[in-house]
Amino acid sequence: MLVNSLGIGPPARERMLLAGLVFERVVATAFELAPAEAAYSELTPRVVVAGVRHLVLTKLLERRHRELASHTDEVLHWIEAYRIPEDMRLRTLTLCGPAHMPPTPAAFLTGNDRRARLLGSVVHLTLDEGYAALPIRRSRTSRGSRPRPSTARFENKEECFLTVLDEFVAEMLDCVRPAMDEADSWEQGVCRAMGAFMSHLIAHEALLRIAIHRPVRSRPGE
Repeated sequence: MLVNSLGIGPPARERMLLAGLVFERVVATAFELAPAEAAYSELTPRVVVAGVRHLVLTKLLERRHRELASHTDEVLHWIEAYRIPEDMRLRTLTLCGPAHMPPTPAAFLTGNDRRARLLGSVVHLTLDEGYAALPIRRSRTSRGSRPRPSTARFENKEECFLTVLDEFVAEMLDCVRPAMDEADSWEQGVCRAMGAFMSHLIAHEALLRIAIHRPVRSRPGE
């Protein structure tokens, strides 16, 4: 379910989301029973469920799911790191983080060369019609319609699409590194880096929807 439901379509993803909410309520209930000195923030149950889901998914993809039981203590120690006192201390460090960036186009899409135009077309088509709609060969366009990209400079449409993701990640790292390098301590560097990372995602909503998750309309027979 964790591995294959990601490609089934919006209904399966909605079920996965609902299942995640149920697990979050279970974790939140357990935290409510914890001693007062072990209180957790409201966001912690969602973080815990997302982290455990990622661990399970990784082990399944690597066919190492039998190792999951051996990670119980490690996961519990990780959850303990989210206690409120430490959380509050980290919040004071984030006050010096960067302000949110306004919506801005990605630099690799703003060029006037053929490669930038091609990658921009891939982004628009993926958002409008989904990855499956990307053409494999050059196609003619009618007057007034958006140019449909040719993958002539790439081996196939997968390589073209992955180039968009690689460029997005590269720009994100270029934004995060200075924020960490200018910090006065490792803790402050981590907080500043996370602030820059989240601001960059918010400023590039279209690419975020492609890189993380966006349900698309299914076509008959797909």
